Amino acid sequence: MLTYSITKRLCLSSGISSRHLRRLIHKEVRVRFAPSPTGFLHIGGLRTALYNYLFARANNGKFIVRIEDTDQTRVVDGATSSILSTLEWAGLHPQESPEKGGEFGPYIQSERIKSYQAIANKLVDSGAAYRCFCSQRRLAILKKDQIKRKETGRYDNRCRELTDAEINSNLDQKVPYVIRLRLKDEFHQIEDALFGKVSHNAHFEGDPVILKSDGFPTYHLANVVDDHMMQISHVIRGKEWLTSTTKHVQIYEALGWEVPTFMHLPLLINKDGSKLSKRQGDVYVEESRAKGYSPCALLNFMAYYGSGFPNINFPVCASNHYELLNILEQSFNPYRLVLSDAIVDFSKLDDFSTLLTKHKFESSDKKVMQGVRKELYQLLEQKFEKELIFNQEEFTATEIDKYLNGILCSRKGHIVKLNDLIKEEYDYLWCRPQPLISEEDTMFHEFLYDFIRYGLIHVLSRFLNTVTWEPLDVETIASYLNNHGREKGLHYPKVMKFLRKLLSGREQGPKIVDLLLMLNKRESLLRLDIALSNIEREIEVEYLRKK
Repeated sequence: MLTYSITKRLCLSSGISSRHLRRLIHKEVRVRFAPSPTGFLHIGGLRTALYNYLFARANNGKFIVRIEDTDQTRVVDGATSSILSTLEWAGLHPQESPEKGGEFGPYIQSERIKSYQAIANKLVDSGAAYRCFCSQRRLAILKKDQIKRKETGRYDNRCRELTDAEINSNLDQKVPYVIRLRLKDEFHQIEDALFGKVSHNAHFEGDPVILKSDGFPTYHLANVVDDHMMQISHVIRGKEWLTSTTKHVQIYEALGWEVPTFMHLPLLINKDGSKLSKRQGDVYVEESRAKGYSPCALLNFMAYYGSGFPNINFPVCASNHYELLNILEQSFNPYRLVLSDAIVDFSKLDDFSTLLTKHKFESSDKKVMQGVRKELYQLLEQKFEKELIFNQEEFTATEIDKYLNGILCSRKGHIVKLNDLIKEEYDYLWCRPQPLISEEDTMFHEFLYDFIRYGLIHVLSRFLNTVTWEPLDVETIASYLNNHGREKGLHYPKVMKFLRKLLSGREQGPKIVDLLLMLNKRESLLRLDIALSNIEREIEVEYLRKK
């Protein structure tokens, strides 16, 4: 049952009548998210699903998912399963859906065609709708003429007043037809829970098609029929449907059905004011998911731009997305929704994800850190397989955890998401380099013999064995190398560059101190030993070649 305090604030802010208020309070809350399976789930769709989900949770109601696939020309194979999977991934679990079923199914529109056809014919019989026999050619000519005259494109309602004889003649000749809603010639006022009283004269748009010639309904009819039959109490959807709602209300009234409460959400737009386009790769949840963004990052991002969460500073650093959803539910207040469209800056997603990743890496909860290490290890196994250092040597589970912890601690705040750690720039952490002398490698030739002559690698290895592996101790290593190199007349920056290549196989990269901390004591010493063996072998080969 809808919480009284939320409902009262909504009504005071929007001017909804007391009669409407009483109905809101006493009616069971049932909301639906109804995406079209035309591709991956858009982030605007995720925002709509999130707000429906939170509204249902906050009012002990039910969250329903149905698939609107009546436009069969745009249906993409696999899109339905992808959308449902994405919602589950985000933690937005419906009580009723195509997968879970329910007493008001089926939850896929193409499986309800006969219901729409029966209702459309009922509207025709009552005079609220009529058959239109206009050919596609005539409609194309009409549209072309309107463009020439710089008029708004609209149907001219030609078939509105056909006589019974004309209608029967067309039916006898099996002329294809659609069914159009007979719009009222007046402004129609609706009540929206956010925008208050909204008036719109849809008559100027021409009578809309509600049933196509192939027997499939359009959105105008299908969503009304489904919402009524599924006993939807609140229709929460994007603001782009606000003006069309006057048409939908006319259908409700023509059928004598109770009109649900409408709540139209502001749109998400680009910085230039244009609507987020489906042509933009970033707007698909599946794309963000594939890039490694977590459900927490996406949900924080959507809630931040959606508004309606007073006293919350985003991002909310929860241990998981279920905890986040609970926090959002407790704070959610539709009354505090900002009515203006939200300008989306996708760099904010990276900012949020960086902070959330850092927070997770710093967690004192052993289960959280165990989950992070497990996820990272799986990513590493998938990418590197046998080349992974953990598969090269005898690593105990404790040693693996210690190694991963060191890297997670070192990289917190430096990476946006966990899978950044398997990018090519971090390969040296997971696979041991094999630095060899080549003819083109002038830097190696320049310093190699000095390093060997002064035994710098041996000196460093011995020194590393004498220190614990705390950050302050590692800082002393850099100081030690600086002093030792200066005594031998070696240029410190070049010494560091040389050692970096021995340890990582790269001339450019993190500072030696950071590199040693990430690799830890065992791996650093092992790599120096491997480097020394390789250098000695290369020198011997070169000596024999010259001899």
